[in-house]
Amino acid sequence: MTNKILITGCARSGTKFSSYALHHCSIHMPHERYVGQQGIVTWGFFSSPKRPSFFCSDRLEETPFAKKYLQIRNPQDCISSLMTNGTWDYPADILPELKGLRKREEQATVYWILWNTKLLKHVDESYNLNSFEKILNQICKHFSMPILTHESYQRLVQQKINTRNHPEVDHEKLVPKTLQYEYDRLRGLL
Repeated sequence: MTNKILITGCARSGTKFSSYALHHCSIHMPHERYVGQQGIVTWGFFSSPKRPSFFCSDRLEETPFAKKYLQIRNPQDCISSLMTNGTWDYPADILPELKGLRKREEQATVYWILWNTKLLKHVDESYNLNSFEKILNQICKHFSMPILTHESYQRLVQQKINTRNHPEVDHEKLVPKTLQYEYDRLRGLL
């Protein structure tokens, strides 16, 4: 049985920060490129037939992990931040529903809903990015590493790892009626 852990989420959900915080605790869970000694933190969870080595050469859907977490970031912050993404090719390989959407705001909103909904089927537990300190401490205990003090964790947060300036998007007006149930369900997990 493996002892490795997976943390996943949609793009711009804070996976780079989570990997950085884990590294700060001497836990080797790299961001996106490969499964490290103790696991991986990545939003590139699904294998794409068009891009088989995108983000990670391992097929994460088929990789056994001791625990799989879904990190969900507040949709307002995440969707606004998604406006800074350059390409939608990989997400559109996995979610063909994105191909028919012309506006970037609509793509980002539908992507946030569908990607997180799809990931929920593959994980053991989900949490809000704002609760990551608790999850970090659980993972530290899992690997018998010292947990961070609250003050040390706050210093990491203040470093603003991988933060981008982005326009605010009124995403709630962009939620399709056909996805309202999934959107509300995800909001309930926050």
